[in-house]
Amino acid sequence: MRPRISPITVVGVLVIAGLSFGWWRSFRQHQQRIARQELLIKEWLEPIDVKDATQVYYRKLPPRYVGCNQWRIYLPPGRRYLLCAAYFDPLAPSPEPRAGLLEQVLMEAGQSLLEVEWRRDVELKPQLFLSMLPPGGEQTLKYKAIFPEQFSLRFAQCEPSTVTYLGGDTATVSAPAERLDLTLVRMRVSSENTPPPENSPDACGLLVWIATYEGMEGKTPPIPRVIAPPAG
Repeated sequence: MRPRISPITVVGVLVIAGLSFGWWRSFRQHQQRIARQELLIKEWLEPIDVKDATQVYYRKLPPRYVGCNQWRIYLPPGRRYLLCAAYFDPLAPSPEPRAGLLEQVLMEAGQSLLEVEWRRDVELKPQLFLSMLPPGGEQTLKYKAIFPEQFSLRFAQCEPSTVTYLGGDTATVSAPAERLDLTLVRMRVSSENTPPPENSPDACGLLVWIATYEGMEGKTPPIPRVIAPPAG
């Protein structure tokens, strides 16, 4: 005689299997959320492990969205530092300046959290915002760069060429230098509705960097030559 299985038993087994699978999936999702939260806490809140206080340490954090990047950075004592932003436009007609300082903010030695956000508005003009949480600070300092109108108009007529950011996902250590570039944006000339050729020269752009402040009290920091477009 073949054993008979009642419909109630079958339904009970299916219910138990469904509940078990649902619990397992919920448990897995919970574990994944905990892992993501722990990773975020480590990346965003955990300070850099500084093993040599005379060196520079930095770690690029995961981008919040396109154009917005953050860094944890340690600057050694014994020097003064400036967070600087500048624009450059080698094709600007005379007597317009071909480069100009947009912002300079005094930084303290120690560990800071920096944010650089750049984007284009509805008219494709540049927008640049700097934010900094200084060592031991309880309030984030925020700054908005003001671009010259003629530069903004030319910027709106260009297309992005290259955008580079400092560092990677892991902590990096380097010897102190006179300049540490955070964000470099190069644009190239583009005619209306026509994409620029890949080999076209860069026309304009912007740079955000950290500069040493030694002997520069009351002076304007020089704009790095590196932001000039390549020859040819």
